[in-house]
Amino acid sequence: MTDRMTTQEIVKADCKRYGFDFNQVYLGIHAAIKSGQWRVMRHGNTLLLYKLLEPHVAEVHLITADTVPKLVVAIKDFYKAMHAAGFVKTVSTAKDQSIAMMLRRAKVKFTATPTQEMVNGQLVSGYNIVAEA
Repeated sequence: MTDRMTTQEIVKADCKRYGFDFNQVYLGIHAAIKSGQWRVMRHGNTLLLYKLLEPHVAEVHLITADTVPKLVVAIKDFYKAMHAAGFVKTVSTAKDQSIAMMLRRAKVKFTATPTQEMVNGQLVSGYNIVAEA
């Protein structure tokens, strides 16, 4: 994907990749931003949603339609921007270890801890990720 996509197109592509309901996710993002608690950074066709949890610590979520090499560049730039803004740590969750691979390639220091939680009556495995900004 070389062309700049709209935010809606990025969210649609990400939802399609992971099997999420686009309308639910898009409306959730809109509500989160409108609440004033969440902010968005953009790099290419990647969005980083973040919310301040405590001073210098943010919860983050990536939504992307970028290729792996472009996503790695986006992650590097997001973490540089967060560090410049005074953040020292980010926390997130992931369904699989692919984000860990991206963080390693972007040279972001992080820990990924396996986790399980109940989602709609199903036990779902994933990872809690804590990264240095």
